[in-house]
Amino acid sequence: MILTKEIIPIAADEWTIAQGLVGYYRILKHAGIKVKLTDEGLLFDPEHLNNFEHYYFQFFLERYSVAKRDERVIRREFFKFKQASELDSKQAKGKIKAAKKGLDDRIKLTALDKVEKKFAETVATNRLVEVAKIIRNQKTYVVEMVEWIEEYIAALGELEINHKLTLNYFKAKVLGPYFGQVSILNVLNNSKTLKEQQAIFRKDYIDPLLADLELQKVMAQATSEQEILQYLESSVHEKVKGLKKQFKEMTIDQIQEYVSTNINHCSFFETQWAFDQYSESHFSPLSMSAPKALNFYWGANSALTTPISKLAKLILFCAPAGASIVGDKSLFVQLEGRFEQLIHANDIYEIGRNKDKAFDEILFDLVTEQRTKAQQVAQSYLILEYSSDYNAKKTDLQYLHLTPGLGKLFDSTIHQQWFQRLNYRLRSQLVRSFLLYQDPKALIHSYLRMKLKEDYAANEIIYACLLRHYFLLFTKKGEKIMATDLEIGRKRIWSAFYAGLEMKKKLEEGKARSIAYRLLNAVRANDKKMFLDTTMRMYMSLQEPLPSVIMNVLDESKIDFPSVADSFIAGLISKEEEKKNEK
Repeated sequence: MILTKEIIPIAADEWTIAQGLVGYYRILKHAGIKVKLTDEGLLFDPEHLNNFEHYYFQFFLERYSVAKRDERVIRREFFKFKQASELDSKQAKGKIKAAKKGLDDRIKLTALDKVEKKFAETVATNRLVEVAKIIRNQKTYVVEMVEWIEEYIAALGELEINHKLTLNYFKAKVLGPYFGQVSILNVLNNSKTLKEQQAIFRKDYIDPLLADLELQKVMAQATSEQEILQYLESSVHEKVKGLKKQFKEMTIDQIQEYVSTNINHCSFFETQWAFDQYSESHFSPLSMSAPKALNFYWGANSALTTPISKLAKLILFCAPAGASIVGDKSLFVQLEGRFEQLIHANDIYEIGRNKDKAFDEILFDLVTEQRTKAQQVAQSYLILEYSSDYNAKKTDLQYLHLTPGLGKLFDSTIHQQWFQRLNYRLRSQLVRSFLLYQDPKALIHSYLRMKLKEDYAANEIIYACLLRHYFLLFTKKGEKIMATDLEIGRKRIWSAFYAGLEMKKKLEEGKARSIAYRLLNAVRANDKKMFLDTTMRMYMSLQEPLPSVIMNVLDESKIDFPSVADSFIAGLISKEEEKKNEK
């Protein structure tokens, strides 16, 4: 029963609460319930708790549906298997075997290792296991397999199977890293039905919150001590016994004085009373092992306490719904702005992830979507990427910061084309270096050395050099950067690359590679004299004039030494056919 219907404004101040509020909003939106937003956060309506345990589970059951996940994998692998079976070549046998193995492994993992071994035997489970074995036993493609695959997918989608598989998955892989084995996550509850686990969730998170809200309202509105004591007689609040004993001989004024001086207020929501102390079970990624932490502690084993309200506990328990989770990593986008913009920014990332977009591609979408009418990136984004191991009491947290100045690097069409010229791995590492505000000089150097060692083409490195140079300018000058600064650097980088490419034509392959190694060592040691001496000897041996871009390599007033040097080396180990028009 809900005594109070008062709306409570909640602000998304800390990123943990912001993530929890986004999750709370998403859960209710998924249930078709509209939540009123404010510029700072949202309005918490106790009425929304009437059936919240159902909304909570349904959100995660749909988002992490094992049946939907497996269907995508099975259809993909079966398509490969069928396609390979139609080939008439020596490679067909290997492709058929690989595709069939991918199909069989997925079916075995779900239908045989989990359903057959761990589920109670029913008509639905028998049907799934039977079809699974038929598919796995068929080693070559036959047309009947199309029907078998459809039958397997339909059987896997049965609620009694899919719900149990998904429930076990999201509790262990999604909620577990955040909260350990608290409440529904205790392994003793794994055998319980969905309804039983929903009841546990309500008992642990919703009913105590309602009791807190009732108590706080009564204490605020009571006009006599008798009114308070009468309420406590029928209250189910966990602290009722102690409060009754404490208030028994007090007047209304004494009770109010006691409340104001002895009852803690929540560290997250000041208006809410707090009868609990923050611990790792409330949000383990924020906890640290004592005595290293000065704020929150594992096991609450410090004299320093952090009071937390039941409302904050519920909001934090919604945090996994507010993040984008891939594997064991969670990602949340924090920004300074209206709460609606915060929700939208995180929705952009989630939509991109669902479309299997790479991190940098989603970042470009985020920057583009959040432009102001002046066509500039208005907000400063803090992208939090973290993974937490509850049992090891360890959290790996990275802060990726996108300022308005750095946003210009990702907001340009030309720059995006440069990013696309890079292979996926290099592009991803480069983007992360930028967001961590780390100079990717060593990263570019390692790729140059790898390409030289493996005799790979190095044309893409020129774009990494361009992006690195622009990154250094944007982070140094921000929005005050001049177009002439960018143009000078761009021209020198391309000039150095083409100089190296032209020199490559005039040297024997072995000689070019030997010189490239020496130049790489010079750049790595930041030995400008050795770099200049090596290039001068090379040009003199061929009776060629030293290009002005090399002669001026010591002048770093407009562009740094590694940008020019790495570009020259990239040209020196590139293929002639790679030469393209510069942009």
